[in-house]
Amino acid sequence: MFTLFIEYRVEPEQLESYKNQLTKVREKLLQYKVVNYQVLEAVDQPYLFVEQLQLGEDLELYRSWKEALSKQEEAHPWQELWSTIVGGKEKFNMWAFKPI
Repeated sequence: MFTLFIEYRVEPEQLESYKNQLTKVREKLLQYKVVNYQVLEAVDQPYLFVEQLQLGEDLELYRSWKEALSKQEEAHPWQELWSTIVGGKEKFNMWAFKPI
């Protein structure tokens, strides 16, 4: 089972838009075999968010999402959020972890 962590900071003036767009992201993720999805807000760093989700054994899905980040034309489950993130898509950080 792989766990993904996604980290970014939201523009303060975009917070409401971010929350609205996050609903669309959640809906898109339903089409993948994502489990234990949650969004966390930092308590000591305003507007910093971390998403956590599990992908089962499908590391290729993670790799395709990472690759799509570097391509302008690729569709991405999180693309609606990029306009609300400080630094846009370039500051949307995604990492995969596996248990040891």
